[in-house]
Amino acid sequence: METMSFNVDKYRALFPALQKRDSPIFFDAVGGTQVPRSVIDAVTDYFINKNGNKGGVFPESRATDEVMDRTRELTADFLNAPSPNEIMFGPNFTTNTFGMSRALAKTWKKGDNIIVSRLDHDANVSPWIRAAEDSGVQVRYIDITNDGNIQLDTEDYAKHLDKRTRVVAFCAASSSVGTKTDVKKITEMAHGAGALSYVDAVAYAPHGPIDVQEWGADFVGVSTYKFFGPHVGLLWAREELLRELPAYKIRPAPDELPGRWLNGAQSYETLAGVNAAMEYLQSIGQDHPEYNSQFPQLTGRRQEIKAGMQAIRDYEATLTRKFLNDISTLPQYTVWGAKDEASDVWRVPTIAVSRDGEKSNDIALYLAANKVNIWSRSVYSISLSERLDLEKTGGFIRVGLVHYNTPEEIDRLLELLDSYKKTY
Repeated sequence: METMSFNVDKYRALFPALQKRDSPIFFDAVGGTQVPRSVIDAVTDYFINKNGNKGGVFPESRATDEVMDRTRELTADFLNAPSPNEIMFGPNFTTNTFGMSRALAKTWKKGDNIIVSRLDHDANVSPWIRAAEDSGVQVRYIDITNDGNIQLDTEDYAKHLDKRTRVVAFCAASSSVGTKTDVKKITEMAHGAGALSYVDAVAYAPHGPIDVQEWGADFVGVSTYKFFGPHVGLLWAREELLRELPAYKIRPAPDELPGRWLNGAQSYETLAGVNAAMEYLQSIGQDHPEYNSQFPQLTGRRQEIKAGMQAIRDYEATLTRKFLNDISTLPQYTVWGAKDEASDVWRVPTIAVSRDGEKSNDIALYLAANKVNIWSRSVYSISLSERLDLEKTGGFIRVGLVHYNTPEEIDRLLELLDSYKKTY
């Protein structure tokens, strides 16, 4: 279902950064999105009216406790998690994964192995490699199928998976070439071998509804600064794991959930901003009730958030198809990943582009000089860039489309890509 009623101008008007007279075109969303005014206001309101550390008896402290409780509730709704007690906070996905990998490593034994993926951002690779080194367990890699779509190779995965596999770490969508993975299938295969699945959903989260219960995974991480909120990482895990795993924590920290994994003071002001970001997504769902019927198992806020994310997904699909169709008229550029008419089924609107003989950073500098923000080089997907033989040739530029982008902005980007080297 594709909505024709998505009012991009209405949503753009809510983002102060997009309203500046000298505002650039933001195609850098995979590294971090802009935020709506409500998020800025929520952070400001926290500092003025609620600024106090957690756990006290005075009003500001109690207000902070309420902010944290609401963040867990809204995040549980966003992910369709069974319980708010399953939500953990942290500065970003990388830091959260370093912490959780250490806890899981305490349960590993010599002769065990873990599996990571060549499709992933290094945030879901290096923490596991370091933990494996510390524990003396083997690291195995899932390869990709370099057949144009750049999928995880499930046949290769099956060869590496055995009864001594303890964790399979992989992404829901690539943060560089945009490929979606079959989270449910990969998780079922992991569980069949007795392994846990740890899913990096950071690059997926801005672009469509997430249902951790449907995925069946054991851990799913997101970062709200990738979907219109502040710099906060959120990690969901099954409640029984959070109760049983050894938690690295200070002595005053409770041994009960949700505080069992909460060390020290948090960035409470940004958690207030997270709540506003979630409410913004809910408001998009309220604008598009026609999507509610796609989520009959849900009601209320959970259904509205999912409806909003589905409306976003369908609008972004039109942007993706336009970009892929129009860049095909520029044969000097290569698009990595799915690029056919059904590409939105296989990818999120994160698109890696390279040009033979040109360093991606030079192209990004040219675009920046013309007020287009875009990322370049390997963008932390080092294993993939190496596997595609792009690392030694300067990597790629990464076009990150989100729902506040427009077809006219895509036209401007393609115009600049076509003129590159003619004027620079």
